[in-house]
Amino acid sequence: MQLVIFSLQDKLYGMPSVAVEEITGAVSWTAVPKAPQWLLGLINLRGNVISLLHYERFMNIEDKTENNEELCYNNTIIIKHNGKQVALAVDKVHEVIDINEDDIQLPVEGEGIFRGVFSQKDAVISLIRLSTLFSKNEGSK
Repeated sequence: MQLVIFSLQDKLYGMPSVAVEEITGAVSWTAVPKAPQWLLGLINLRGNVISLLHYERFMNIEDKTENNEELCYNNTIIIKHNGKQVALAVDKVHEVIDINEDDIQLPVEGEGIFRGVFSQKDAVISLIRLSTLFSKNEGSK
């Protein structure tokens, strides 16, 4: 299994590379009135309008920014899952790695936002469950 590894507030996360459509630098967005705090707004990527998520807020990580204007991120990951797209604002994309699926440890909480965790080079990497990411973005969770 091949994973894209990225960081948010000094923590590492991974997602299957087959779901990553594109990695870009920071992009400008258009705010959406009355949107959830985790939705930064909409981006226009070559004519496609895509939701841009503030991933720290989406995952309920302690957020060091007070409003969207103060957000500083370096990369945008465009993800496609079951024909739908979403963009994540992340601090940094580190690498693409190959892992054995047997090395993934299942999460303690069951069907949460994380599929599991694994260790690499003295670091713990949390694997994102894409189905949860897309269901919450669509308002069904």
